[in-house]
Amino acid sequence: MGRKKEGSESTELAAAPQCKYYEATLATDASGDVTKGLEIDKRAAIDRRKKGDDVVICRPDPRENRREASSIEHAASGIGNVIHHAAHANSGPNALNHYQAINPPPCGPLLLRNQEPEGQVITMRFFTPDLFVAFNSQEDEVVDEALEKWEAARDDYRKHFAKIEKKLPKSFVKLCKTVSLHDSLVERTANAVRTIFEIDDQGEHSQAIISLMREHSEFDLIYLDLVKPTEWSKPVDSDRFSDEHVLWLYDEVGRTKDGDFTHEILFSNGCVVLVTFQGFKYVERPVISERLFDRAAV
Repeated sequence: MGRKKEGSESTELAAAPQCKYYEATLATDASGDVTKGLEIDKRAAIDRRKKGDDVVICRPDPRENRREASSIEHAASGIGNVIHHAAHANSGPNALNHYQAINPPPCGPLLLRNQEPEGQVITMRFFTPDLFVAFNSQEDEVVDEALEKWEAARDDYRKHFAKIEKKLPKSFVKLCKTVSLHDSLVERTANAVRTIFEIDDQGEHSQAIISLMREHSEFDLIYLDLVKPTEWSKPVDSDRFSDEHVLWLYDEVGRTKDGDFTHEILFSNGCVVLVTFQGFKYVERPVISERLFDRAAV
């Protein structure tokens, strides 16, 4: 990043009109709750972001609020190193859309904002890569339209999930309702989905494993009795996707006419994976290490 022009720092730190900044705490469960704390100034908000602490920004106009959230994340993470995410349907009713660094050190700074491969192309049904690219547009009209469509998609997906919930593996439902995997770090980016084949007295079995790391825990998602090989595709080519620090963005579960289950996942590198399976389990392990995920809410 080039040298700042004289006077640019004072402009960068100037508070936006009718804007208030607060310390914040994000819930660690799937509720999506953000607790607003003490009011602070813009300089303190940027400093908190740089240290990995949480911030909430409140501004009456949604577009201006969005711009201010983006400006704080750019100031904290670097110009051009910011991406806009929308809240997932499984993130809870209080989850907020958010900004974060594309290539964060070491991974996953999260900035939430307040608001009144090969083969068959897999595009997802609800949370499509096209919508993700659209709400990262530089044009307000495009972003507004994309976020409106995203909210409709969240509502449609919740209804879809409710219809098939009783048919899904209980462990899968528990995971969806108690853990938000959004922004989890994929531990094996070169081979995000591992396939294992086993033979026992009942014949040959295959399973797929995706390993993820969250702020305080690691997860192995284990898909049992694969119906067919895992499928990958990259349906949209955009610089809004990055191969650095690949994160879990959004996912959709479904059920085939034969009664099998499908899980489609959009990763932050733009790849979509489709796993078709019959059983599911997961393993959670606590992580005791340096802070891996920086978060801030706006």
